[in-house]
Amino acid sequence: MSVTVRDCLNLPSLNSGKVVAGEKGLDSIVASVSVLEFDDYEDNFYIPNGMIITSFYCAKDDVDEQCRIIRHCKKSGDVGLILFYSDVILKGIDGRLIETADECNFPIIVLRGDDMGLVYSDVIADIMEEVITDRQSGRNPEMNFKDGYSWEKSLISGILDGDFDRTDGFARNVILSASEFDSMIVITCRGSETCLTTGQCARVKKYLDNAGILHVADVKNGDIVIMARNPDSGSRAEGAGKATHRRRDRNAWSEEHIKGIRDACGVGDIVFSVFENVTDVEEYGHGYRLVCKTREEVMAIFPQREMISLSHLRFAARCRLLSDDEESRDSEALLKILEPLMSDNDRELAETLAAYMLDADFEVKRAAELMYMHRNTILYRIRKANILLNEDIHGWPFCHELYSAIALWRLKNERMKRVKT
Repeated sequence: MSVTVRDCLNLPSLNSGKVVAGEKGLDSIVASVSVLEFDDYEDNFYIPNGMIITSFYCAKDDVDEQCRIIRHCKKSGDVGLILFYSDVILKGIDGRLIETADECNFPIIVLRGDDMGLVYSDVIADIMEEVITDRQSGRNPEMNFKDGYSWEKSLISGILDGDFDRTDGFARNVILSASEFDSMIVITCRGSETCLTTGQCARVKKYLDNAGILHVADVKNGDIVIMARNPDSGSRAEGAGKATHRRRDRNAWSEEHIKGIRDACGVGDIVFSVFENVTDVEEYGHGYRLVCKTREEVMAIFPQREMISLSHLRFAARCRLLSDDEESRDSEALLKILEPLMSDNDRELAETLAAYMLDADFEVKRAAELMYMHRNTILYRIRKANILLNEDIHGWPFCHELYSAIALWRLKNERMKRVKT
């Protein structure tokens, strides 16, 4: 298992230490050790999951500053603080410091406050030996995943939640780390009650590692979120010609590896929301929030699609607005387009157009496969729809209106089914 703050209390240099605050944070994972003894701590470069060693000498006469340091360390992703020489330097521990640490669930471990013979190097050596030994202990893939899990979780949460100050140390760390990637994949189970697990995420990470794809991954709200460097993307500084070529083939690498990722998940009915050519860290958060916001609509409008692009998500968001506004003239006008196809309550033409346009990208062969029909049947129904609608369903701008109408019809039907059940 990964080394936690609680585990560190059993180490020789810390077994006499006393936890005076932040006990709820004792199960946080420790990945490194840092020393903090200067008053420019806000300018430091922080690595999350670090254990901080200090005597608070830089703030020995300022309890408010000590509390600010605790909050800053917590925000930076550190997991605990080991306090040396408290009786000599601080003349005791102020109650406000303990209260702040409890609020942050940030453990403070106090060593014997009057023992000046204690040295930082003993604690650093003990903790890092424990961490390194744990990493080299030959665990299975899921446990190896958990070794770096807390760092990746901090990174991905920081990026997706987007609630950090860009001048903050951890924020700079997040932005720098995010710059290594240029794409994001959000893997979602089509069944609303099914959530993906950290074990499945560990297997996905193993596949990506074996494929040589630079990435971080985490489970968030039941989805697996992957941020990765497209292995075919080349340098960000490459020529405009190559960049343009990539945009034409924007999903090439993710489609190449999609089967491997699906097999690693071990779940058949999953959806991949793919974001390519990401150039700003905030785009990841905007994209993920759009996935969450349009989840119901995407599943209803595109029930047969495995790959969802940013355009699909934006389209689903517009359909949601139309569907939610019962008095919308635009919504009424779009649905009116389909009336010629609904004679005698026969929905087969609308269903065929939905499969052909929304699921199969206007490919007859693919639509036939999805509907388990002969391609000639699909062609016949398309011709019949052309006649009844008195329009060419492939001609613009009518094609755009029909595409929106079919999507809105699907969404409203799905919502009616849910109301009945």
